[in-house]
Amino acid sequence: MVLLLRDFDLQTAPKLNKEAIVGRKVTMLKPLLRGEAKYIPDFFVVTTKVFKDLFEKIYVDSTLPPIDKVRQYILDYPFDTEFIDKLAYVYRSLSRWSLAKVAVRSSVSASSFPGVSFSGIYKTYLNVQGVDELVLAIKKVYLSFFDDVGLHYLKRYKIPFTKVNLAVMVQRLIVPEVSGLAYSFDPALHTQDHFTIEAVYGSGEVIADGEVNPDVYVVDKSSLKITEKKISPQFWMRSFANVRVATSEEVATRTELSRVWHYTAKLTDTQIQLLGRLLKTLDKYYEDFTVEWVFSGSHFYVLQVKGSVRNSKGGAHQKDTLAPGVKFPILVGTPLSRGEVIGKSIVLSEELLERLTDKQIQRKIKNKILVTSSLSRRLRDILLITPVKAVILDTGSVRSDVGFFLEELGVPSIGGTYNATKVIESGAKLHVDANSGSVYLV
Repeated sequence: MVLLLRDFDLQTAPKLNKEAIVGRKVTMLKPLLRGEAKYIPDFFVVTTKVFKDLFEKIYVDSTLPPIDKVRQYILDYPFDTEFIDKLAYVYRSLSRWSLAKVAVRSSVSASSFPGVSFSGIYKTYLNVQGVDELVLAIKKVYLSFFDDVGLHYLKRYKIPFTKVNLAVMVQRLIVPEVSGLAYSFDPALHTQDHFTIEAVYGSGEVIADGEVNPDVYVVDKSSLKITEKKISPQFWMRSFANVRVATSEEVATRTELSRVWHYTAKLTDTQIQLLGRLLKTLDKYYEDFTVEWVFSGSHFYVLQVKGSVRNSKGGAHQKDTLAPGVKFPILVGTPLSRGEVIGKSIVLSEELLERLTDKQIQRKIKNKILVTSSLSRRLRDILLITPVKAVILDTGSVRSDVGFFLEELGVPSIGGTYNATKVIESGAKLHVDANSGSVYLV
C-alpha cells in the first residue's frame, strides 16, 4: 500500500483518487489535477493507511483505552524508519530541496456518512517547517481525532470510531495577502446565476472560524460583471508567520491594520473579475461548490473545494408558538442555520467567557438563545453536549466551518450582526427568525 502520494501521482493514477485512500479534501481536488493543477499549491498526501495502522494499535479488542493515554501514545508513537525516510524525501522534493513552509491539513474519510460534513472538526497546522515539525504536525492532526470536539462530534452523530479514517494533506504554504471563500451560488438564497465571493485581509481562517465579517462581492456568471459589493470594516488580520507547531497549536499573530485599510475593499474590481474567471473554470468541474482561495503575488490559488453537504432537515427543531404582530427587527444578520424560535437570551462576552468554566457556561446557556461574538472551538465543543434554542453571533459567514457546524447541529442561527452582544441584554425574550436573519424583541 502506498503511504505517500504526490499531486502528480494522483493525476496519473486515478485509482488512487479514492476517499478511502486520500480522504474527502483531496478527492474533491481530483477534477482540477489534470487540466487546472496550476491553481493548486504543490502537495502530497499521507494516506489513510498510516492512521489506520496507528488506530489498530490503540483500539485493541474493540476497546479504546483512557483518552489521556491515547493522546500520549500518539505523541510518543515512533513512526518506522522507512516511513520517516520517505516522508523526508517527499517533503524535500516538494520544497525543491530546501526547507519550505507547509500547511498540514486533515482529509477525513467517512464514506458511510456522506451527509456529515466534518467541517472544521479536525485541525490544520500552518507554517510547519522541517521534517521534525512535519512529523509532529501529522501527529497533532491525528490527536484532533481524539480531542473533546472530535469525540463529542462522533458521539452526537452516532458515528463509530471504526467508520472514520484520516489522511493528511501536506501543502506548500501560500502566504496570503487576501483570502476567502467563494460559492457557485447565492449561499443564502441558493440561486445559481451568480458567483458569491467573500474576502478578508490575511488568513481566511477568520472566516471559517466566524471571527471577522468579510467583504461580499456578487459576480454574474455569464458576463462576469460585478453586480453587488458589500465592504465590511476590518481592523485586524490573522497571521501565522511566527507560529511554530512545536511550541503552540492555537496562538496566531493578531496584526492590527493601518486605518487606511479599515474600510477599503479587499480586492479591486480587476481582481474580483480575475477570481470570477477562475470560478467560471471551476464551474466546468463542479455543479455546486464552495472553494477556499488565497491571493498572493498577483495569483489566485485554490486550497480546497467543498461539496454542498447540507442537512436537509434544516434547523427548525423547536416548536414554540411565535408571537403575533412583531414587525420591526432589533437586529438583522445572515442566516447560518434556518429555523424559528422564541426564547430568553444569554449574552456571553469574550471577557465573561474567559472567567467561566465549561460547566458554568453549560448551565448558563442550556435551553437559552446564546448571544456571543464568535463561536470558538471551546464553545463548539460545549454546544455538542448542551442544548440551546438558537445562536446569534456578531460575526459569521453562511458557508464557514461555523455555518456548517450550526446547520448540522440543527440550531436556528444568525451571524454577521456586527453588534448583537451590544444590542441584546441577557434575559431578553427574543423571537429569532433564522429563515430571514431577523431578531425581534417580544
